[in-house]
Amino acid sequence: MRIIPGFLFFVLATAAVTGERIDTLQEVLAFHQKALGEPLQGIQLELLINEPAFSVSARYQASRDSGMRIDVYADEERVFSEGFDGVSSWQWPHGATEPTGVTEDGNAALRRGMVNNLYGLHERPALGYELCYEGYKTLDDVRYWQVTSTAPDGFSETFYINVETGLIDRKVEFSALHPDLDPAKRESLTLFSNYRWLGSRRFSFGSEKLDAKSGEPLSQVTIVSAIADPTLPADTF
Repeated sequence: MRIIPGFLFFVLATAAVTGERIDTLQEVLAFHQKALGEPLQGIQLELLINEPAFSVSARYQASRDSGMRIDVYADEERVFSEGFDGVSSWQWPHGATEPTGVTEDGNAALRRGMVNNLYGLHERPALGYELCYEGYKTLDDVRYWQVTSTAPDGFSETFYINVETGLIDRKVEFSALHPDLDPAKRESLTLFSNYRWLGSRRFSFGSEKLDAKSGEPLSQVTIVSAIADPTLPADTF
């Protein structure tokens, strides 16, 4: 295993992929970075979210330097909002007169979502994450590079990068789907699909989260429309 702390990442930033067999973290990250494209500073996504108990639409907005928020709608009526304003996280249920705080797990989940949506794996070490290359793995006749990402708070996610495309097809984690509604954690598998260009970066426009052991569907998210680097008012978050 090869672990790269954030303070060493500058050594890897210029790593180039040659025609030789890729088998180091440096080479995997360089290939992934090239496949992903140039970073975005912000995004605005219109979503359809389907879960066993409900189907809703949502608007997700995030900025690298400001924060994020998601507004959830049922029949065009806002039913829930939550976000991170750059300092702390908040939630605003339907009918409440003002936002309230979230749990520690809820806060961590919102901030992880920002990292997943705005940053490539190659950018994580600069944020204090550690990346560990676990080698090759073949799943459903597809060959992957397996990379585990550990956040500063100890939360781990394992990513499966397609060796043909350099893009993430799968992710495994142990977490709660909605921490502030149900704190029970389980191992889940997220499948990413329908990669398209969003501005200068490739972005997955479809994802499906399953219980990793039973295969039970947990959540399906489809991006209906998206804006790269939108102009977001200062009070958005």
